Amino acid sequence: MSRKLVIHIGAQKCASSSLQASLDLLAAAAKDDFDFCHLKPELLRMANQALGRNEGNAFDYLDEVLAFQTSSQVVISHEMLGNRPGL
Repeated sequence: MSRKLVIHIGAQKCASSSLQASLDLLAAAAKDDFDFCHLKPELLRMANQALGRNEGNAFDYLDEVLAFQTSSQVVISHEMLGNRPGL
């Protein structure tokens, strides 16, 4: 199955929360056609720290999130992605 992934990095104070709320509603209405995941900040921080230490498991959280998504269109989002380019 071909899949599309959109990564929303949403700069802070640019209506990211509103967009994320709308994407959440869209995912609920679309059922299996669209998935949305608002990433967890504490796990992103841990991933970023692991990346800084050059650990091989730095992207485990993101891999797990993506593996859990089942639709052909997926959006992941968190403002922290814009502040941490390594992620």
